[in-house]
Amino acid sequence: MKKINTLITERFDFEVYNSLRADPRFSVTLSPFDKADPAFLQTVEALVIRSGTKINSSSLSSMPELKLIISCTSGFDHIDLEVCKNKNIIVTHTPSAHTQAAAELTWSLILSVVRKINLAHSQTLKGNWNREPLVGSELLNKKIGIVGVGRIGQKIAKFANAFDMNLFGFDPYQEDSVFESLNIKRVSFHELLLQSDIITFHVPKSKETTHMLRASNLEDLAHGVYLINTSRGEVIDPQIYMAGLT
Repeated sequence: MKKINTLITERFDFEVYNSLRADPRFSVTLSPFDKADPAFLQTVEALVIRSGTKINSSSLSSMPELKLIISCTSGFDHIDLEVCKNKNIIVTHTPSAHTQAAAELTWSLILSVVRKINLAHSQTLKGNWNREPLVGSELLNKKIGIVGVGRIGQKIAKFANAFDMNLFGFDPYQEDSVFESLNIKRVSFHELLLQSDIITFHVPKSKETTHMLRASNLEDLAHGVYLINTSRGEVIDPQIYMAGLT
C-alpha cells in the first residue's frame, strides 16, 4: 500500500505525532516548511500546519501533489482559500481545539491587569515593596464588553458571570438566545465601547474585523478602560498604541 506523504511544519503533540508515524497509511515528516527538502515537497500529499505557515500560490507551487491541508488553528486567514479551491485542495481547521486555552489566557490577562499582578511581580523582583501604586480593583459589578460571542466569547461570559460582572456583547452573527442564556446584554459595537470597563476581543481576522478598533474610537472609550485582544493583532489598529493607549 502506498503511504501518504505527510508534512508537519510546526509544533505538534508528540503523542499524536508518534501515533501518526505508527500508522502504516502515512509517511510522516516533521520539518519547518522553509527547511524542507525541495525534492520531498514535490511528493507531499497532506500538510499539517499552524498559523506560522503561510499558504499561497507561491508555497503551493512547490507541492504539486498536495491534496489536503489541515490547519491546527481556529482561524484560517493564513491560507489563500481561493487558490486552494482552484487547485482542488481540501482545507480543514480545528475550530474548537484551543477554546479553553484561549479563554483561560484571556481571563488570566484580565485578572493580571485589573489586580496589577504583573506590575507587582516586577516590582517585587526589584526589591520594591511600595504597595500603594499596586492597589488593584475588584471585578465585582464591573462592565465587561465581549466582542465576538462565539466559542471563546461564551467561555469568557461564563467566567464573568462567576465574578458577578455586568456583561455586554457585540456579535451580529449570534442568535439572541445565546446572549440571553449567558446573561449578556446585546448592544452595538459603539455602545459596547461607551459602556465597558473591560473590552475583550474574540473575533476572526477578516475584512470586517481588521482595524475594528481604531484611533477614531478613542473618544468613545471610558477613561482607564482595559483592552484585551487574544484574537488576531490586526483587529486593533496600531495607531491605538501610538496614541498611548495600552
